[in-house]
Amino acid sequence: MKQRRGSVVIVVLVLVALGSMLMLRLIDDNSLELSLASREADRQRLRSEAWSEAELLVATLAEIRQIDSSRMHVPEQGWGDPHSYAGIGVRPGLTVTYTFEDESAKLSLPNLSLLDLTNLFEALGLTLRDAQTVSDALFTWMKPAYEAQDEQASSLAYERAGLSFHQPERSLRSFEELRSIGVVRNFFFDEDSKPKQLFHDFKRCVSLYQFSATNVNTCDPLVLKAKGFDERQIELTLAFRTDSSRRPSMSAPYFRSMTEYRSLVAGATNTAGLGTLCRLLRAHITLREGRAVHEVAVLVSFDTAATFPAAMADPDAEGAIERSTTGTSTPSIQSANKSKVGSSTTGTKTNNRQTAGTQNLTTGRSSLGGTSGTASGSIQYPLPILEWGESSGRAELETTDAPRNRTTLTALSDSSPLQPENLTEAPNPRPTPGTTR
Repeated sequence: MKQRRGSVVIVVLVLVALGSMLMLRLIDDNSLELSLASREADRQRLRSEAWSEAELLVATLAEIRQIDSSRMHVPEQGWGDPHSYAGIGVRPGLTVTYTFEDESAKLSLPNLSLLDLTNLFEALGLTLRDAQTVSDALFTWMKPAYEAQDEQASSLAYERAGLSFHQPERSLRSFEELRSIGVVRNFFFDEDSKPKQLFHDFKRCVSLYQFSATNVNTCDPLVLKAKGFDERQIELTLAFRTDSSRRPSMSAPYFRSMTEYRSLVAGATNTAGLGTLCRLLRAHITLREGRAVHEVAVLVSFDTAATFPAAMADPDAEGAIERSTTGTSTPSIQSANKSKVGSSTTGTKTNNRQTAGTQNLTTGRSSLGGTSGTASGSIQYPLPILEWGESSGRAELETTDAPRNRTTLTALSDSSPLQPENLTEAPNPRPTPGTTR
Protein backbone atom coordinates (compact mmCIF):
# COMPACT_ATOMS: atom_id res chain seq x y z
CA MET A 1 0.00 0.00 0.00
CA LYS A 2 2.85 2.39 0.84
CA GLN A 3 4.62 1.52 -2.42
CA ARG A 4 1.42 2.29 -4.37
CA ARG A 5 1.11 5.66 -2.63
CA GLY A 6 4.75 6.45 -3.42
CA SER A 7 4.19 5.64 -7.11
CA VAL A 8 1.22 7.97 -7.22
CA VAL A 9 3.28 10.78 -5.68
CA ILE A 10 6.05 10.23 -8.25
CA VAL A 11 3.55 10.27 -11.12
CA VAL A 12 1.99 13.46 -9.77
CA LEU A 13 5.41 15.13 -9.44
CA VAL A 14 6.34 14.11 -12.99
CA LEU A 15 3.07 15.56 -14.28
CA VAL A 16 3.64 18.75 -12.31
CA ALA A 17 7.17 19.01 -13.75
CA LEU A 18 5.91 18.46 -17.30
CA GLY A 19 3.12 20.96 -16.78
CA SER A 20 5.60 23.50 -15.44
CA MET A 21 7.89 23.01 -18.44
CA LEU A 22 5.00 23.41 -20.86
CA MET A 23 3.84 26.49 -18.99
CA LEU A 24 7.32 28.06 -19.12
CA ARG A 25 7.55 27.32 -22.84
CA LEU A 26 4.15 28.88 -23.38
CA ILE A 27 5.17 31.95 -21.38
CA ASP A 28 8.37 32.32 -23.41
CA ASP A 29 6.51 32.07 -26.70
CA ASN A 30 3.83 34.50 -25.60
CA SER A 31 6.36 36.95 -24.18
CA LEU A 32 8.18 37.03 -27.52
CA GLU A 33 4.97 37.58 -29.40
CA LEU A 34 3.88 40.26 -26.96
CA SER A 35 7.29 41.93 -27.24
CA LEU A 36 7.11 41.99 -31.02
CA ALA A 37 3.55 43.27 -30.95
CA SER A 38 4.51 45.92 -28.42
CA ARG A 39 7.45 47.10 -30.51
CA GLU A 40 5.29 47.27 -33.61
CA ALA A 41 2.72 49.29 -31.67
CA ASP A 42 5.50 51.60 -30.46
CA ARG A 43 6.72 52.08 -34.03
CA GLN A 44 3.24 52.89 -35.29
CA ARG A 45 2.66 55.33 -32.44
CA LEU A 46 6.04 56.98 -33.01
CA ARG A 47 5.38 57.16 -36.75
CA SER A 48 2.12 59.00 -36.16
CA GLU A 49 3.77 61.35 -33.68
CA ALA A 50 6.76 61.92 -35.97
CA TRP A 51 4.58 63.16 -38.79
CA SER A 52 2.72 65.32 -36.30
CA GLU A 53 6.09 66.82 -35.37
CA ALA A 54 6.77 67.49 -39.06
CA GLU A 55 3.45 69.28 -39.39
CA LEU A 56 4.20 71.30 -36.25
CA LEU A 57 7.52 72.33 -37.81
CA VAL A 58 5.89 73.36 -41.09
CA ALA A 59 3.27 75.39 -39.21
CA THR A 60 5.98 77.10 -37.14
CA LEU A 61 8.03 77.92 -40.23
CA ALA A 62 4.99 79.30 -42.05
CA GLU A 63 4.01 81.59 -39.18
CA ILE A 64 7.51 82.94 -38.56
CA ARG A 65 7.95 83.45 -42.30
CA GLN A 66 4.78 85.51 -42.36
CA ILE A 67 5.83 87.53 -39.32
CA ASP A 68 9.32 88.22 -40.70
CA SER A 69 8.09 89.22 -44.17
CA SER A 70 9.27 86.00 -45.85
CA ARG A 71 12.86 86.54 -44.70
CA MET A 72 14.10 83.23 -43.31
CA HIS A 73 17.78 83.14 -42.40
CA VAL A 74 18.81 80.69 -39.66
CA PRO A 75 17.16 78.71 -36.81
CA GLU A 76 18.15 81.46 -34.36
CA GLN A 77 15.19 83.44 -35.70
CA GLY A 78 13.00 81.27 -33.50
CA TRP A 79 12.03 78.29 -35.63
CA GLY A 80 14.77 76.01 -34.29
CA ASP A 81 12.53 74.71 -31.49
CA PRO A 82 8.92 74.42 -32.66
CA HIS A 83 7.71 73.11 -29.28
CA SER A 84 8.94 76.12 -27.37
CA TYR A 85 7.52 78.46 -30.00
CA ALA A 86 4.11 76.79 -29.95
CA GLY A 87 4.11 76.28 -26.18
CA ILE A 88 3.44 72.56 -26.54
CA GLY A 89 5.23 70.12 -24.27
CA VAL A 90 6.37 66.61 -25.11
CA ARG A 91 4.75 63.75 -23.25
CA PRO A 92 6.93 62.03 -20.61
CA GLY A 93 9.16 59.26 -21.90
CA LEU A 94 9.50 60.73 -25.39
CA THR A 95 12.62 62.46 -26.74
CA VAL A 96 12.41 64.62 -29.86
CA THR A 97 15.52 65.73 -31.75
CA TYR A 98 15.56 68.21 -34.63
CA THR A 99 18.43 68.35 -37.10
CA PHE A 100 18.34 71.17 -39.64
CA GLU A 101 20.39 71.35 -42.82
CA ASP A 102 20.18 74.37 -45.07
CA GLU A 103 20.11 72.93 -48.59
CA SER A 104 20.45 76.44 -49.99
CA ALA A 105 23.76 76.82 -48.14
CA LYS A 106 25.26 74.89 -51.06
CA LEU A 107 25.98 75.91 -54.63
CA SER A 108 23.12 75.23 -57.00
CA LEU A 109 24.57 72.82 -59.56
CA PRO A 110 22.10 73.68 -62.37
CA ASN A 111 23.19 77.34 -62.11
CA LEU A 112 26.95 76.77 -62.14
CA SER A 113 28.92 77.84 -65.19
CA LEU A 114 31.98 76.03 -66.51
CA LEU A 115 34.22 78.56 -64.75
CA ASP A 116 32.28 78.13 -61.49
CA LEU A 117 32.78 74.37 -61.64
CA THR A 118 36.49 74.78 -62.32
CA ASN A 119 36.88 77.15 -59.36
CA LEU A 120 34.95 74.73 -57.15
CA PHE A 121 37.13 71.75 -58.02
CA GLU A 122 40.21 73.88 -57.43
CA ALA A 123 38.87 74.80 -54.00
CA LEU A 124 38.31 71.09 -53.34
CA GLY A 125 41.99 70.36 -53.91
CA LEU A 126 42.41 69.55 -57.62
CA THR A 127 45.08 71.16 -59.75
CA LEU A 128 43.94 73.68 -62.34
CA ARG A 129 44.42 71.19 -65.17
CA ASP A 130 42.50 68.41 -63.40
CA ALA A 131 39.77 70.86 -62.36
CA GLN A 132 39.32 71.91 -65.99
CA THR A 133 39.24 68.29 -67.13
CA VAL A 134 36.59 67.23 -64.60
CA SER A 135 34.50 70.35 -65.20
CA ASP A 136 34.59 69.77 -68.95
CA ALA A 137 33.41 66.15 -68.59
CA LEU A 138 30.66 67.07 -66.12
CA PHE A 139 29.51 69.97 -68.28
CA THR A 140 29.32 67.65 -71.29
CA TRP A 141 27.02 65.33 -69.33
CA MET A 142 24.71 68.14 -68.19
CA LYS A 143 24.55 70.67 -71.01
CA PRO A 144 23.05 70.09 -74.47
CA ALA A 145 25.14 70.99 -77.53
CA TYR A 146 28.34 71.21 -75.50
CA GLU A 147 31.31 69.41 -77.05
CA ALA A 148 33.73 67.67 -74.72
CA GLN A 149 37.43 68.45 -74.93
CA ASP A 150 38.35 64.95 -73.72
CA GLU A 151 37.43 62.06 -75.99
CA GLN A 152 36.62 59.81 -73.00
CA ALA A 153 33.80 62.17 -72.04
CA SER A 154 32.39 62.63 -75.54
CA SER A 155 29.10 61.26 -76.85
CA LEU A 156 31.00 58.77 -78.99
CA ALA A 157 32.63 57.27 -75.88
CA TYR A 158 29.22 56.57 -74.31
CA GLU A 159 27.94 55.02 -77.53
CA ARG A 160 30.97 52.71 -77.69
CA ALA A 161 30.59 51.56 -74.08
CA GLY A 162 29.71 47.93 -73.34
CA LEU A 163 26.17 49.08 -72.57
CA SER A 164 25.71 52.10 -74.79
CA PHE A 165 23.63 55.01 -73.55
CA HIS A 166 23.05 58.70 -74.14
CA GLN A 167 24.04 61.65 -72.01
CA PRO A 168 20.93 63.05 -70.31
CA GLU A 169 21.91 66.67 -71.16
CA ARG A 170 20.36 67.93 -67.94
CA SER A 171 21.72 68.56 -64.47
CA LEU A 172 22.32 65.65 -62.08
CA ARG A 173 19.33 64.10 -60.35
CA SER A 174 21.51 61.91 -58.12
CA PHE A 175 25.14 62.02 -57.07
CA GLU A 176 25.36 58.35 -58.07
CA GLU A 177 25.21 59.53 -61.68
CA LEU A 178 28.85 60.50 -61.26
CA ARG A 179 29.71 56.80 -61.56
CA SER A 180 28.51 56.85 -65.17
CA ILE A 181 30.32 59.98 -66.35
CA GLY A 182 33.52 59.41 -68.29
CA VAL A 183 36.69 60.92 -66.75
CA VAL A 184 34.69 62.16 -63.74
CA ARG A 185 34.31 58.69 -62.20
CA ASN A 186 38.10 58.27 -62.11
CA PHE A 187 38.42 61.32 -59.86
CA PHE A 188 35.43 60.60 -57.61
CA PHE A 189 35.77 56.83 -57.10
CA ASP A 190 38.68 54.46 -56.55
CA GLU A 191 39.35 51.11 -58.24
CA ASP A 192 36.90 49.38 -55.87
CA SER A 193 34.16 51.90 -56.74
CA LYS A 194 34.36 53.41 -53.26
CA PRO A 195 33.84 57.18 -53.07
CA LYS A 196 36.96 59.28 -52.61
CA GLN A 197 37.15 62.36 -50.42
CA LEU A 198 36.45 64.52 -53.47
CA PHE A 199 33.02 62.87 -53.78
CA HIS A 200 32.11 63.70 -50.17
CA ASP A 201 33.39 67.28 -50.44
CA PHE A 202 31.54 67.83 -53.71
CA LYS A 203 28.32 66.47 -52.21
CA ARG A 204 28.80 68.73 -49.20
CA CYS A 205 29.15 71.87 -51.30
CA VAL A 206 26.70 71.27 -54.14
CA SER A 207 22.91 70.99 -54.23
CA LEU A 208 21.04 69.25 -57.02
CA TYR A 209 18.21 71.77 -56.74
CA GLN A 210 17.98 74.96 -58.72
CA PHE A 211 17.57 78.12 -56.66
CA SER A 212 18.68 81.71 -56.99
CA ALA A 213 21.33 82.27 -54.31
CA THR A 214 23.51 80.51 -51.70
CA ASN A 215 22.97 81.47 -48.06
CA VAL A 216 26.18 83.00 -46.65
CA ASN A 217 24.80 82.57 -43.12
CA THR A 218 25.20 78.80 -43.25
CA CYS A 219 27.47 77.98 -46.20
CA ASP A 220 30.63 75.89 -45.86
CA PRO A 221 34.01 77.70 -46.02
CA LEU A 222 34.80 75.69 -49.16
CA VAL A 223 31.88 77.40 -50.88
CA LEU A 224 33.32 80.82 -50.09
CA LYS A 225 36.74 79.64 -51.22
CA ALA A 226 35.24 78.51 -54.52
CA LYS A 227 33.75 81.99 -54.93
CA GLY A 228 37.25 83.48 -54.67
CA PHE A 229 37.20 84.70 -51.04
CA ASP A 230 40.57 84.82 -49.29
CA GLU A 231 41.39 83.40 -45.86
CA ARG A 232 40.80 86.71 -44.08
CA GLN A 233 37.32 87.17 -45.56
CA ILE A 234 36.36 83.58 -44.75
CA GLU A 235 37.61 83.99 -41.17
CA LEU A 236 35.59 87.21 -40.77
CA THR A 237 32.47 85.46 -42.03
CA LEU A 238 32.79 82.51 -39.65
CA ALA A 239 33.66 84.76 -36.70
CA PHE A 240 30.56 86.88 -37.27
CA ARG A 241 28.39 83.78 -37.31
CA THR A 242 29.83 82.06 -34.24
CA ASP A 243 31.55 84.63 -31.99
CA SER A 244 29.32 87.24 -30.35
CA SER A 245 32.36 89.36 -29.41
CA ARG A 246 33.15 89.80 -33.12
CA ARG A 247 29.72 91.23 -33.90
CA PRO A 248 28.33 94.71 -33.23
CA SER A 249 26.52 95.02 -29.94
CA MET A 250 22.92 93.73 -29.92
CA SER A 251 23.18 92.49 -33.51
CA ALA A 252 21.70 89.18 -34.66
CA PRO A 253 24.05 86.19 -35.19
CA TYR A 254 23.38 86.23 -38.92
CA PHE A 255 23.57 88.57 -41.90
CA ARG A 256 20.27 90.19 -42.77
CA SER A 257 21.28 91.63 -46.13
CA MET A 258 24.09 91.40 -48.66
CA THR A 259 24.87 95.06 -48.01
CA GLU A 260 25.67 94.16 -44.41
CA TYR A 261 27.78 91.24 -45.58
CA ARG A 262 29.73 93.24 -48.17
CA SER A 263 30.56 95.86 -45.57
CA LEU A 264 32.15 93.15 -43.42
CA VAL A 265 34.16 91.43 -46.15
CA ALA A 266 35.41 94.57 -47.86
CA GLY A 267 37.09 93.84 -51.15
CA ALA A 268 34.98 90.82 -52.02
CA THR A 269 34.49 90.99 -55.77
CA ASN A 270 32.51 87.83 -56.53
CA THR A 271 29.28 87.92 -54.55
CA ALA A 272 27.10 86.96 -57.50
CA GLY A 273 24.91 84.01 -56.60
CA LEU A 274 25.18 84.72 -52.86
CA GLY A 275 22.39 85.81 -50.54
CA THR A 276 21.37 85.86 -46.91
CA LEU A 277 18.12 83.87 -47.08
CA CYS A 278 17.39 80.21 -46.48
CA ARG A 279 15.50 78.95 -49.51
CA LEU A 280 15.45 75.19 -48.97
CA LEU A 281 15.44 73.68 -45.49
CA ARG A 282 15.99 69.97 -44.87
CA ALA A 283 14.77 68.84 -41.44
CA HIS A 284 15.37 65.46 -39.79
CA ILE A 285 13.04 64.80 -36.86
CA THR A 286 13.96 61.83 -34.67
CA LEU A 287 11.67 60.43 -31.97
CA ARG A 288 12.90 58.00 -29.31
CA GLU A 289 10.92 56.15 -26.69
CA GLY A 290 12.75 53.37 -24.96
CA ARG A 291 14.32 51.23 -27.69
CA ALA A 292 11.89 52.41 -30.37
CA VAL A 293 13.21 55.00 -32.82
CA HIS A 294 11.52 56.64 -35.77
CA GLU A 295 12.71 59.45 -38.00
CA VAL A 296 11.08 61.54 -40.69
CA ALA A 297 12.88 63.86 -43.07
CA VAL A 298 11.28 66.69 -45.03
CA LEU A 299 12.65 69.27 -47.45
CA VAL A 300 10.66 72.48 -47.10
CA SER A 301 10.85 75.21 -49.72
CA PHE A 302 10.63 78.94 -48.99
CA ASP A 303 11.32 79.76 -52.63
CA THR A 304 8.54 79.07 -55.11
CA ALA A 305 11.07 79.19 -57.96
CA ALA A 306 13.20 76.36 -56.52
CA THR A 307 13.01 73.31 -58.76
CA PHE A 308 14.47 69.85 -59.20
CA PRO A 309 15.84 68.80 -62.63
CA ALA A 310 13.24 67.02 -64.73
CA ALA A 311 13.91 63.47 -65.84
CA MET A 312 15.28 62.96 -69.32
CA ALA A 313 12.67 61.99 -71.87
CA ASP A 314 13.17 58.55 -73.41
CA PRO A 315 14.55 59.08 -76.94
CA ASP A 316 12.97 55.80 -78.08
CA ALA A 317 9.52 57.27 -77.38
CA GLU A 318 9.89 60.22 -79.74
CA GLY A 319 8.10 58.42 -82.57
CA ALA A 320 5.27 57.13 -80.41
CA ILE A 321 1.99 58.96 -80.87
CA GLU A 322 -0.76 59.12 -78.33
CA ARG A 323 -4.27 59.15 -79.76
CA SER A 324 -6.82 61.01 -77.71
CA THR A 325 -10.56 60.42 -77.71
CA THR A 326 -11.11 63.60 -79.73
CA GLY A 327 -9.02 62.34 -82.61
CA THR A 328 -6.09 64.70 -82.08
CA SER A 329 -2.60 63.34 -81.67
CA THR A 330 0.21 64.48 -79.39
CA PRO A 331 3.70 63.07 -78.90
CA SER A 332 3.76 60.69 -75.96
CA ILE A 333 7.02 62.29 -74.86
CA GLN A 334 5.07 65.38 -73.84
CA SER A 335 2.55 63.42 -71.82
CA ALA A 336 5.41 61.53 -70.16
CA ASN A 337 6.97 64.78 -69.02
CA LYS A 338 3.66 65.97 -67.60
CA SER A 339 2.64 62.73 -65.91
CA LYS A 340 2.70 62.37 -62.15
CA VAL A 341 2.96 59.50 -59.71
CA GLY A 342 -0.23 57.47 -59.68
CA SER A 343 -1.53 58.78 -63.04
CA SER A 344 -2.29 56.43 -65.90
CA THR A 345 -2.37 56.92 -69.66
CA THR A 346 -4.31 54.81 -72.11
CA GLY A 347 -3.46 54.28 -75.74
CA THR A 348 0.22 55.19 -75.35
CA LYS A 349 2.94 53.04 -76.88
CA THR A 350 5.69 52.40 -74.36
CA ASN A 351 8.48 49.92 -73.88
CA ASN A 352 10.49 48.60 -70.96
CA ARG A 353 13.80 50.01 -72.16
CA GLN A 354 15.26 52.89 -70.23
CA THR A 355 17.99 55.34 -71.12
CA ALA A 356 20.62 56.45 -68.60
CA GLY A 357 19.26 59.40 -66.66
CA THR A 358 15.59 58.73 -67.42
CA GLN A 359 13.12 57.96 -64.69
CA ASN A 360 9.81 56.16 -65.02
CA LEU A 361 8.57 56.75 -61.50
CA THR A 362 9.58 59.24 -58.85
CA THR A 363 9.19 58.43 -55.17
CA GLY A 364 10.16 60.50 -52.20
CA ARG A 365 9.54 63.84 -53.90
CA SER A 366 6.29 65.70 -53.72
CA SER A 367 4.39 68.66 -55.05
CA LEU A 368 2.47 69.09 -51.84
CA GLY A 369 1.62 72.39 -50.27
CA GLY A 370 1.38 76.03 -51.18
CA THR A 371 0.45 76.61 -54.80
CA SER A 372 1.46 73.18 -56.06
CA GLY A 373 -1.04 70.84 -54.42
CA THR A 374 -3.65 69.91 -57.03
CA ALA A 375 -5.25 66.63 -56.01
CA SER A 376 -8.78 66.91 -54.79
CA GLY A 377 -8.94 66.42 -51.05
CA SER A 378 -5.15 66.41 -50.60
CA ILE A 379 -3.50 68.19 -47.69
CA GLN A 380 -2.63 71.78 -48.56
CA TYR A 381 0.40 72.67 -46.44
CA PRO A 382 1.29 76.35 -46.07
CA LEU A 383 4.75 75.62 -47.51
CA PRO A 384 5.67 73.24 -50.34
CA ILE A 385 7.32 69.97 -49.27
CA LEU A 386 9.68 68.92 -52.05
CA GLU A 387 10.96 65.70 -50.45
CA TRP A 388 9.89 63.47 -47.62
CA GLY A 389 10.98 60.16 -46.14
CA GLU A 390 10.94 58.09 -42.98
CA SER A 391 12.84 55.26 -41.33
CA SER A 392 12.81 53.21 -38.14
CA GLY A 393 15.93 52.51 -36.10
CA ARG A 394 18.16 54.94 -38.00
CA ALA A 395 21.68 55.39 -36.64
CA GLU A 396 22.21 58.64 -34.80
CA LEU A 397 23.72 61.45 -36.85
CA GLU A 398 27.38 62.07 -36.16
CA THR A 399 27.29 65.76 -35.38
CA THR A 400 31.02 66.05 -34.70
CA ASP A 401 31.85 65.74 -38.40
CA ALA A 402 28.65 67.33 -39.67
CA PRO A 403 28.85 70.20 -42.16
CA ARG A 404 28.68 73.72 -40.86
CA ASN A 405 25.23 74.23 -42.33
CA ARG A 406 23.71 71.69 -39.94
CA THR A 407 22.10 72.59 -36.65
CA THR A 408 21.19 69.89 -34.14
CA LEU A 409 19.22 70.36 -30.94
CA THR A 410 17.13 68.27 -28.62
CA ALA A 411 13.74 69.80 -28.13
CA LEU A 412 11.76 69.26 -24.95
CA SER A 413 12.88 65.80 -23.90
CA ASP A 414 12.35 64.09 -20.54
CA SER A 415 14.63 66.55 -18.75
CA SER A 416 12.88 69.62 -20.11
CA PRO A 417 11.04 71.76 -17.54
CA LEU A 418 8.35 72.40 -20.13
CA GLN A 419 6.29 69.24 -19.66
CA PRO A 420 2.52 68.91 -20.02
CA GLU A 421 1.99 68.60 -16.28
CA ASN A 422 4.13 71.71 -15.61
CA LEU A 423 2.83 73.83 -18.48
CA THR A 424 0.37 76.28 -16.97
CA GLU A 425 0.47 79.16 -19.43
CA ALA A 426 1.80 78.82 -22.96
CA PRO A 427 4.23 81.49 -24.20
CA ASN A 428 2.87 83.90 -26.75
CA PRO A 429 3.40 82.13 -30.11
CA ARG A 430 2.61 85.30 -32.07
CA PRO A 431 5.06 88.05 -31.18
CA THR A 432 4.65 91.46 -32.68
CA PRO A 433 6.09 91.63 -36.20
CA GLY A 434 9.60 93.01 -36.21
CA THR A 435 10.40 92.05 -32.64
CA THR A 436 13.52 90.00 -31.90
CA ARG A 437 12.90 86.52 -30.53
